[in-house]
Amino acid sequence: MEESFEIPEELMILNPEMQKKAVVIGKKAYWLYPLTEGVCEKFALEVSQILGPIFTLDCSCDKCHKVHSGALGKKIECDCGGSLTSLQKSPITVLLEEGRIAKLAGEILNIPPQIIRKEATLAQIRHLAAVLWKQNFDERSTVPEESIKNFQSFLEWMGVSQNLQEAPKMEGKEEELVLEDSMRNLQQSMDGQESISKEDGEKED
Repeated sequence: MEESFEIPEELMILNPEMQKKAVVIGKKAYWLYPLTEGVCEKFALEVSQILGPIFTLDCSCDKCHKVHSGALGKKIECDCGGSLTSLQKSPITVLLEEGRIAKLAGEILNIPPQIIRKEATLAQIRHLAAVLWKQNFDERSTVPEESIKNFQSFLEWMGVSQNLQEAPKMEGKEEELVLEDSMRNLQQSMDGQESISKEDGEKED
């Protein structure tokens, strides 16, 4: 049987209790803890499903509806003569499908997703995402400095570090444009949902 003991002072940064942060949903605050391995695995799976339609190169024929794999930028017409349309979706469109934001946030905070959908504001969701990122993926604030250096050496030994450095990166301006476009699409979607809700209310009256 493995022997456990109190966490040494120099490793207290790894104690979830030391890393918990307050986030606000509606009119209440909740403790947000670092992701556990199990939740992180589900989170990664959900993110991979989100990224699929965002970066897909597949196209669909508007006439016979046949899907052409990897045809974007290579082919504009189907064998049947119909035009090909990209199957790519914007990040916001994908997130809003099937209440993905509410599902992810609810699972991370351990509260029903219905509460997220009903009470969370856009600003609260943005704050939650920012805290979630810093809490789990900003190694400078979540991992002891010596461990960061050792892990970097491990990545270099595995040959992973070099591949990451050589991967293409977005320029700062492009990142800003993508973010602005995504937030604008989200706001328009939320405005549309609000209008629908008001119309439904008027009909009920």
